[in-house]
Amino acid sequence: MSLASKVKARANAFKRVRAFFEARDMLEVDTNYLSPHPSLDPYSEAMRVGDFYLHTSPERAMKKLLSCDLKDIYQICHVFRKDECGRLHSPEFTLIEYYRDLPYTAFIQECVELINLFIPGKASYTTYQNALTKFAPKDFDDENIAWGTHVEPNFKELTVVTGYAPSDLAKQRFEIYYRGVELANGYDEATDFPYNIPACCGVALGFDRLLMLQEEKSSIQGVIATPAPADSGAQLQTTFS
Repeated sequence: MSLASKVKARANAFKRVRAFFEARDMLEVDTNYLSPHPSLDPYSEAMRVGDFYLHTSPERAMKKLLSCDLKDIYQICHVFRKDECGRLHSPEFTLIEYYRDLPYTAFIQECVELINLFIPGKASYTTYQNALTKFAPKDFDDENIAWGTHVEPNFKELTVVTGYAPSDLAKQRFEIYYRGVELANGYDEATDFPYNIPACCGVALGFDRLLMLQEEKSSIQGVIATPAPADSGAQLQTTFS
């Protein structure tokens, strides 16, 4: 895609996503990118800027808004994660994150409908344990490695995976995959978060991955208008020379 084509494709996708949320009377919010706290996610390392951190997701800030009686909120924003590079990763990328006062199963279905803006079709459902038993070798040493290496590549069609173990931040969790790519990570949120949020569900979706699959590109760099230098420094120089 040319630079102009990328910009137009992204603009069109942003418009469709916002229309999806507006049709459901949801409120778009805009929170700070700088935070005094590192990531809530132990698997995502935050980038430090002076005395602050660039957020790895807007989760903490959005949950603070939820605790102030705001419901049904969404955000489309850039997030930053140290040392994340590759076909499906970038140190800077675009995330869709939203929270809803909906039952868990209805929330999952709505998330599938949002993904259908990019990838049409019905989703199949499985559980984490069933998928692990079916696809992973019986003698694996590391469950996370077995999942990423042997299980995820088998999700060729749009697939919702449920049945993950509860955690401090979630009563229930689901993920959605397509062509072996993780697209969404969602939760029936725990309400005893530090801000005492109301009962709700939340999800984060990789906007660039959704657009990559829609446009049938091999990497998210194929749909990011100005890829981060760590992804393609030479490409940036060529594009803007």
